Amino acid sequence: MIPSDTTTRLFLVAADGVAGADDLRKGALAPFEDLAPGLADLAILAAFSARDALSRPDASPSIRIVTSGQLALTDEETGLCISLAEAGSPIASGAVTGIWICSGTLLEISFAQLIDHYGPSPALALLHRATALSQAAVQRELVCAVRHPSVRRLSRWLSHSLREATTVSVTQADLAQLTGLQRTSICQAMATIQDRGAVKVSRGRIFLRDASVLSDLACDCGDAQSAGFDAAQRLAG
Repeated sequence: MIPSDTTTRLFLVAADGVAGADDLRKGALAPFEDLAPGLADLAILAAFSARDALSRPDASPSIRIVTSGQLALTDEETGLCISLAEAGSPIASGAVTGIWICSGTLLEISFAQLIDHYGPSPALALLHRATALSQAAVQRELVCAVRHPSVRRLSRWLSHSLREATTVSVTQADLAQLTGLQRTSICQAMATIQDRGAVKVSRGRIFLRDASVLSDLACDCGDAQSAGFDAAQRLAG
């Protein structure tokens, strides 16, 4: 099962010590460059392994942005997934426990750093935009849970998880815990996805077989990120 505590096994490293770190930073922070040019130079890169837990930040506000991998952000009390965070997804300071579905990295920039470097107004605008984007992702996940059957939801999750690798280590029990669905519903949905030739399931691992089939089965909720960014820009003024 996915660990229920929020103990984080992370490795804080100098960003220059990670292969391709400059590209990761610049790509993930591109939506914020209009408010704060050079933001990538302030960030600390943290690396996580699959199934690591993400803990709440300390009391001081910060911006955290996923640069690779896939992170299931979870409700601290129920453990249910409230949104999926992927490369370029910001995480609001408050709602932030989670489980890494795939190995990945995220950037963290403290609010104090933002104020020191850009001043109070740009720092607040950055935090506002990151919060708006994070909240939009939560809303999309809730709408998806109401509108779409388990096959489409799980296909979207798997399609995104398998973008960077051909295998993901996640059990059907893990998926049931995150989605709040019954194990029987997960088993039936996974059987359908597997029968269509999209994936192969074996011993707690899911192997990609046909990305196009998996994409056809998936809902398009994850494709709304650009629309959410446009809305966040309007909110941030």
